[in-house]
Amino acid sequence: MVIKTDSVRLSHLEIRLPDGLNSTSALYANNRHQCLVIIDIVKEMRGDDGVWHPVALTAHERTNINVVAYSSDPDADLPPGWNCDARKNKFTLGLVSQKDSIKTTKKQPEIKALDSSVESIKRYIRVDSAIALAPVTLMARVTLAGQVFTTHGFGREGDSSVVIEPTAPLRLGAADLELKVTPGAFQQGLVKINLYEWKPRNTGIYFIENQGLEAPIKLTDEGDYFETSLVSGVPMFPTISRKVGVGTKAPNSPLYMNDIHKGLELSEPNPWLPFTTSIMNAMIVSGEFRSTPSDTNSVWRLLDNVGNEHSYYLSMSDTGTLVLRDAAGPKLRRVSLFEIKLAAGNSSTQALYSSGHNQCKVFIEVIVLERQDDGFWQRVNLSFDESRSATVTFFSNDPNQSLSKGWFCDVLKNRYNTGISTSPQNSSEHAPDATRFDTIERYMRVSPGTIETQRFMARITVGGKVYTTNSVDGSLIFNSCIAIRPTRPYALRQYDLLEHIDTNAYRDGNSVRVSVHYYTAPSSTQIIETVGLSRPVPISSEGVHFKTAGVFRIPGGNGVKIGIVVNHDLAGSVLYMNSVQRGVYSGSNPSIKINERQTIMRAFSFYWAGWYPSEALPPNYVTFRDSNGCDHRFRLSFMAAYVSTGARLTG
Repeated sequence: MVIKTDSVRLSHLEIRLPDGLNSTSALYANNRHQCLVIIDIVKEMRGDDGVWHPVALTAHERTNINVVAYSSDPDADLPPGWNCDARKNKFTLGLVSQKDSIKTTKKQPEIKALDSSVESIKRYIRVDSAIALAPVTLMARVTLAGQVFTTHGFGREGDSSVVIEPTAPLRLGAADLELKVTPGAFQQGLVKINLYEWKPRNTGIYFIENQGLEAPIKLTDEGDYFETSLVSGVPMFPTISRKVGVGTKAPNSPLYMNDIHKGLELSEPNPWLPFTTSIMNAMIVSGEFRSTPSDTNSVWRLLDNVGNEHSYYLSMSDTGTLVLRDAAGPKLRRVSLFEIKLAAGNSSTQALYSSGHNQCKVFIEVIVLERQDDGFWQRVNLSFDESRSATVTFFSNDPNQSLSKGWFCDVLKNRYNTGISTSPQNSSEHAPDATRFDTIERYMRVSPGTIETQRFMARITVGGKVYTTNSVDGSLIFNSCIAIRPTRPYALRQYDLLEHIDTNAYRDGNSVRVSVHYYTAPSSTQIIETVGLSRPVPISSEGVHFKTAGVFRIPGGNGVKIGIVVNHDLAGSVLYMNSVQRGVYSGSNPSIKINERQTIMRAFSFYWAGWYPSEALPPNYVTFRDSNGCDHRFRLSFMAAYVSTGARLTG
C-alpha cells in the first residue's frame, strides 16, 4: 500500500517492537521506565524524470512521528496516563527476571530493518502507576506534507500495531538487600561514624538515585550532604549525642566532616574522611553536639535502574545498631458499590438535544473500601486520580470500550442548560447521599446525526483495576446502565420572530448611517450567542466586532455593507463605530444605538457616502445559539425592495 501526494509519498510505514514480536509486558508502570518501539518509514520523492526515489526525513518531519492509541481515527491520542518520548531517559530498558534465585535484566536483541532505504525512528513509551494494568494497543502516526497517516491499514500486512501490557512496579524489601557495615569508618576523640551500605542481592537491579528523606530533622549544624531522621542521647554519656541519617553526596566522591556535621571538636576544622559511600548509605554519627532527641520516622526513598521507587525507614536497635525497615506499601483498595444514574434516579431519558452543545447530567455513585492493618476493610473517599478516571462509555463487556464519534463525556458543565427544558432544574433532580457514597458528575453530549437509543455504563480505575457498571469482581456483581435517546433540536423560523427596524441607530447627516433590524424570539427561547456567518466577506479596516455578509453600492455614491455583530452578546453593552468600521472618523469614535429591543438577534446595515467597496453578495447564513445549545440559522440578505432599510433575516 502506498499513500502519496503529488511529489512526496510514503511507500512503507510500520510500527514494531525491537525483538520482532508484536506484544510485550516489558514496561513497569512507574512513569519513569520506558518501552522502546520502532517505526519503520520510507519517504520517497518524485524526481524530474518522474521516477520515485527514497529521501531522508527532515528534522521537522521526524518530530511529527508519534505513537497513539490504535484506532481508525487519525486524531486519536494516547490513553490517559500514557506518554510517548522522543528520547531515551536514564533508566534501563527491559524487565527484571528471576532465574535460580538470581535476577538479571532481560534484554532482547534489536532487529534491524533489512532495506537500507528504511528509516527506523525510535520512540519510548511510559505509563503512570495510576492506570490499570491492562494491555493497550498502539499505532504510529505520521504527519507528512500536511497529511496525517497511521499504521491502521498501512503496513506489510496492510496494518500494524503493537500491544503493551504494563507490569506492576517491582518492590525490594529490606530482606532483598545485602548489607555492608563499616564500624568506626571515622573515629577521632569523641566523634565516631559507623557506616552502613546496602545493595540489591539481585544483580540486574541497582540504585541510581538517592532521593533522600521525606521529612528530615532540621539540625543547626547539619552537614551539607546529610539528612537526619533520628537524634538520641547515649546512655551513661550525658554530653554525647548521636544522629541517624543518610548521606546524599554523589557516590565515591571525597567526603569531609562538614559534609556530615559541622562544629565538632576535632584536631582540624574540616578533616577529610577516609571512606567513600555508595548510593544507598546511612550513618550513625556520635559526638558532642547539642540537639533535642527527636525521631521523624521519615520515609527514605531511592530509585533503581528501571525507575522503580523503593521506600524504607531507619531506626535504632536496643544495642545501638542501625535497623532498616520496609516502608508500608500502598494499601489495597477495591470498589464495593458502583452505579450509574440519571436525574431523579431514572435509568432512561430523552432529555438531550443532538446539537453537539446541549448536555445531559449523569451521576456515578461509588463506594471504595481500603484494607486496614488489622485486615478489616473501611470505607474511604475517592482519591483525585480515581475520581478523574471516572467516565461514561457505551454499554459493553469490554472494560476498555470507548465512545464512538459523535458522543462525548465531559467532566465539566458548559454554559448551556442541561436537559431539554427551558425552565430551571426542578427539585426532583437526583440528590445523592454523600454520607453513603461518593458521587461523580459527568455530562453527555451528542453531535447532530441519526436519532437512536444508546445504552451507557460507567467506568473507573481504583487500586490499578478497571471497574465498570457491567462487570463482576469476585462475589460482587455491578449491573447498572442508562439509556439515552437524543431529541432532535428544534429550530426557529423567520415567522417565529418579531421584527423591529431602527433605521437611525446612528446618523451623521447623509454621510454615515447605521440601521438595525431587531428580531425577538418567543419567550420560551433565550438566544445567548451569535455564532457567526457561513461565508463572511473580507472588508478592509473591518471593525473587530463586525462580520460582513455582503457589500453593495447604491446609485448616487453610498457604499453599503450588511452583517452582524459578534462577540458582543452581553445585554446592555455599548457598540462603537470603530467596532463596525475603522477609519470613518479620524478624531472620534461615536457609539451606535443597539439596545432598542432586548435581543441579540440583530442584522446591521452600514451606509457610508463616498465609500466605493467592491460588490460582493454571496449567499450567507447567520447562526444564533440559544441557552439550550440549539442553533438557529437564517438567511441574511440585502433585498432590493428594502434598500431604505437594509439587511433582513429571511428564514
